[in-house]
Amino acid sequence: MIGSTAAALLAACGGTEATPAPASGGVASAAPASAAPAPTATKPAASAAPASAAPASSAPASAAPASAAPSAAASAAPTASTGFTSTGKMTYWGGLIFSDDANNLQSQSIKDWGKQNKIEIDVVMINQNETNTKVAAAVESNTMPDALDLGGGLLLLLSNTKKLLPLDDLYAKIGKAHGGWLKAVDAATDPKFTGGTRNAIPYGMGGNVLFRRSDVLKKAGLNDAPKTWIELSEMAEKINRVAS
Repeated sequence: MIGSTAAALLAACGGTEATPAPASGGVASAAPASAAPAPTATKPAASAAPASAAPASSAPASAAPASAAPSAAASAAPTASTGFTSTGKMTYWGGLIFSDDANNLQSQSIKDWGKQNKIEIDVVMINQNETNTKVAAAVESNTMPDALDLGGGLLLLLSNTKKLLPLDDLYAKIGKAHGGWLKAVDAATDPKFTGGTRNAIPYGMGGNVLFRRSDVLKKAGLNDAPKTWIELSEMAEKINRVAS
């Protein structure tokens, strides 16, 4: 399972071809993401769950429609086979978080990146609880942004329905420039989960932690932590029976 993570996808319709992350803080020239840190000098930042996990609903990413990377394309979302057409303008959907300062920093950094690359970027910050709904409506009306912030589950859905552009070359280029990707990120963004191609560029990593009450578990004769959701469910039922 992948914890909530965001990444950046390349622009599919209105941006230009991606280049290494700009000094101002974006992760990819086609889909800048300043709210989350860019890869460090040793290893790029991760945006997915542990190496053993398969991408889930909040997987890593900022993507671009036809490429819809967390949050992506301003014009119609072309299929993966569509080439880039530079118009000098693009739309980026960013995900709002609890910090206004962070939201403003992300928005301004993306715009600054656009100025450096002579691209006019319309940054739209949206409530992350509404991302799936807005993306679904945009896909239906063919009005996807050029790039967006998204999590693992949406990345899987858009990748397997061919709504995102492949970013394998950019992923490899960024990794090479920073000494390779973290194993956890590499595993969580494995192309086998996303239709055979890497369709998002991770820029953050997160994970969910499950706490357990060993004192309560022992009363029910349970000593080991659950290894699957099914085991967790069975343990919960047993604990409740003992408690009642």
